[in-house]
Amino acid sequence: MKAEGQFLVSNKADATGLSLRISTIEKWLPTLATLWFFVSLDSIVVWNPFSSVIHLFAAFSIIWGTMVVKPLDLSRKRRFLSLFILIYSLFYIVTQSENLGFFVKRLCVWFPFVFILFWEKDLLSKTYECLRKFILFFAIGAAIVSMLSFAGLIGRIPHFTLPPQEALHERLGYVYYVYGLFVTIQDPLQVTAFRACGMMKEPGHFAVILGFVYMIDRYQERRINWWIIICGVLTFSANFILFVLFTELRLAFQLRKVIKSTKWVPVIFLGAYLVYVSLPVSYQDQIYNLAYGRNLEKIIEATSESSSFDDALDERANNLPLMVYNRMSFSERILGIGRFDTAYCLSDYRGMIMTIGWVGLLLSVFITIIIIRGVRKDLALSLFMAYSLVLMHRSWMLFWPYVYFLSSLTISIIPSRQQLNIEPLQSYGG
Repeated sequence: MKAEGQFLVSNKADATGLSLRISTIEKWLPTLATLWFFVSLDSIVVWNPFSSVIHLFAAFSIIWGTMVVKPLDLSRKRRFLSLFILIYSLFYIVTQSENLGFFVKRLCVWFPFVFILFWEKDLLSKTYECLRKFILFFAIGAAIVSMLSFAGLIGRIPHFTLPPQEALHERLGYVYYVYGLFVTIQDPLQVTAFRACGMMKEPGHFAVILGFVYMIDRYQERRINWWIIICGVLTFSANFILFVLFTELRLAFQLRKVIKSTKWVPVIFLGAYLVYVSLPVSYQDQIYNLAYGRNLEKIIEATSESSSFDDALDERANNLPLMVYNRMSFSERILGIGRFDTAYCLSDYRGMIMTIGWVGLLLSVFITIIIIRGVRKDLALSLFMAYSLVLMHRSWMLFWPYVYFLSSLTISIIPSRQQLNIEPLQSYGG
């Protein structure tokens, strides 16, 4: 009896120890998922000689942690979504890989996402909280660096220089000045030096990430974080403004909030105008060029002169990839022609067709439809419009998992309309 009692005590102690280990692993998973997210962004985290080690560590820690932690959400939708993510990612990786290094790194970026898809809501919510803190950190730092640049004081801040991390920037003669962990692009004409990049290669890229954070925050009924707004504006990218508009479309479903929110719109516009006109003329010219003249002016002119949507997109495209795209055969458009010289830019949906064909494009669209299927209408609309913006403006971002991850994270942690006790528009008598 004594031996049997010792055996039971030993088993109980082992079970307790195992439970503690699993609890510790679960505690660290949100942090590890945040690391994986920044790796998948191809951010400053991996711009170093240890990039391969970081990729492998982030991937294996997520995969191993998911296999240990219980329970998981194995619902039909999650299994269906993971299957199409797997098909899409393998199709992209196999058709684009030119060497073993590219193949392994992209596997390390995509495969963890397949495992994260099965995490339960509580773990995903903790992941967003962790991820949000780091993005907010980069937003605050990037905004301060951007404002110091405008004020002409950035020269007093120590920095180090990094070479361009992509072929396009190398062709354009860009380098990166890094202030601590905050990246700024330095181009020969000093046009982009004032734009907030955060931890990214480009401010427009960072604007999309900030836009997703703004969207999730608002759907969670959080107070507006003004650092996200300030940094989003300082990216001087229309991406962030459009994300705000896509998000606030939800107010069309909530009459009382429409009335409450619209009263602040004139105040915000008036305040922004007064700040603008109070600046020196040289600063006004820089802001005008960054916010409008740099890209939007040509796009609007092209749109007004032509009825073709592609003509407007051509203003942001290079002639070489446009020529290649226009000469593609039918079979090439179905499956794509593989990797193209990334030193030349065709970033809209045609670039995606050129790379992975209509097959890849339709798989991407289908994944997004699966993600938003069955979701409350206002959130589904916001996410679909966000996806459409990326597809029409920066389709190469869809070759990485983070847009799909942020979309699936959004629908996983946002409460339903019933949980929020939000009455639809009709409840207020029209």
